[in-house]
Amino acid sequence: MIGVSVYHGCRRSVENLPKPLGGKVMRMCFRFRGGRFVGSVLALALFGALCAANATASPLWIFTAPEGMASPPDYQAGRPVNLGDVFTANTSFSVNALGAYYEPDLVAPETVGLYDSSGNLLASASIPLTNTVVDGYLSQSIAPVSLTAGNQYTVVEFVGLNPWSYGSAPITAPQVTFNYDDYLYTGALAFTATTGGSGPAYYGPNAGIATPEPGSLGLVAAVFALAGCLRCRRMRVRG
Repeated sequence: MIGVSVYHGCRRSVENLPKPLGGKVMRMCFRFRGGRFVGSVLALALFGALCAANATASPLWIFTAPEGMASPPDYQAGRPVNLGDVFTANTSFSVNALGAYYEPDLVAPETVGLYDSSGNLLASASIPLTNTVVDGYLSQSIAPVSLTAGNQYTVVEFVGLNPWSYGSAPITAPQVTFNYDDYLYTGALAFTATTGGSGPAYYGPNAGIATPEPGSLGLVAAVFALAGCLRCRRMRVRG
């Protein structure tokens, strides 16, 4: 029964992996013998680690808004603008979510993009107002994007007709250093390069750092425990 339960649990987890890879992993980890699924000890442990690496938790934002904003909550509503916050990556890491600062007066979805220092768009997402609010930001998952230590990036929010806020520099995650804000008045998402506006930071866009799902660590522990039990059982049988 335990073996079957593990098999089906792993089957559900592997669905998030690319299909060719998922199929190979399942065949490597399990084989069918005498009406039972039999798992390879080392393959099961490897599979658990793969599942853990593939799972993600709620985003850890690179920026946290300080208490209190300098601007009113409906600042410049109805004037489409791109708001950019520029930062430097202190370490190499991956971004797997984009965020838009939540305000009660928002009337339409917002578009957020991540750019490198040359203005190349690395990722973008339209963020509906119905999305989950995580630590003050509407969150939208994206395919992971790798950022390189020492490089500068800009996360940009096109607000459309929505209001927006500005205030003091954000509290930052250890992985980044906040540099400055910039903007561009235009009718669609675009790279921002005009400095000297309101600030020193806009609220605004955000990016989420990819972090392991806490529950996946438990999966790894359970897999290794099961692997150990299977190994001990085999040793007793051989003895």
